[in-house]
Amino acid sequence: MAEATELNRADAEAMPPNTRILVDWQVRWAKMARPEQIPAADFSEYGYMAGRGYGKTRIGAEWLGAKAALHRNTYCAVIAPTYADVDKVCFQGESGLLNIIPKGLIKKYNSTDLLLEMKNGTKIRGFTSEKPARLRGPQHEFIWCDELAAWQNAEETWDMAMMGLRLGAKPQVLWTTTPRPVELVRKLIIPKAGRTIITGSTFDNRDNLPDRFFESLEAYEGTTIGRQEIHGELLDPSENAIIKKSWLKLWPAKKPMPAFDWIIMSLDTAYTEATRDRKSGDADYTACSVWGVFQHEEKGY
Repeated sequence: MAEATELNRADAEAMPPNTRILVDWQVRWAKMARPEQIPAADFSEYGYMAGRGYGKTRIGAEWLGAKAALHRNTYCAVIAPTYADVDKVCFQGESGLLNIIPKGLIKKYNSTDLLLEMKNGTKIRGFTSEKPARLRGPQHEFIWCDELAAWQNAEETWDMAMMGLRLGAKPQVLWTTTPRPVELVRKLIIPKAGRTIITGSTFDNRDNLPDRFFESLEAYEGTTIGRQEIHGELLDPSENAIIKKSWLKLWPAKKPMPAFDWIIMSLDTAYTEATRDRKSGDADYTACSVWGVFQHEEKGY
């Protein structure tokens, strides 16, 4: 072990300064990270869907920062819900790019333009889901999409980003999010060649979070918000409805239907632009339900 240490030290001293900084950074992260926090080397799309405090922002910043440092004169992007999310979390946050990438590898950061320039010529530009059209022109080799379940104009933003993911021999996208049952997330978890999905819980990162934080989480155990925000579970959208799917019991297919005392049909039609959610960009749903009321053992059903 002593010989290996001396050899490594000798190799490090022979490296150019920037290379030594990069190698030291990657070795430190490899020792610190949990195995699942380091994506596989070869993929097209890698997704992390996990609870709050899992370390998702750190994963995205470490991955994109390393790609930017290892590839000269290329273009990368980070996309988040709002300008503040991109600047204050993805770039300047505690686990953001500016605090992850060693200072010796960074040339400058312009917070107005959301542009980080590396000394090797690579640029990382920030975009928000508020303005998906800004992704129409630029092209990128690596993209990190953060908290995409909270994106406004989610599908348009994703589509514009993917159409610009065309630089290099093997362009890649990595996304990180706390799950919500929005249409984009439901599409991205469908199995597909080149796609990997990692799921996890807040408790996976317990060693790096204060005990008092977990004490406060006890109030959410067993609740819908706890399942989603803590345990990273992608809930069935119907569980957030007024009438929850878990409340319903299927009538046996071979059993004759009872005689109904009365029947109600409820229609909630939504087919105009006025029903479009201005924040998320999602269209409202059209709902139809039919209810039959009958008596069973002197109880109304």
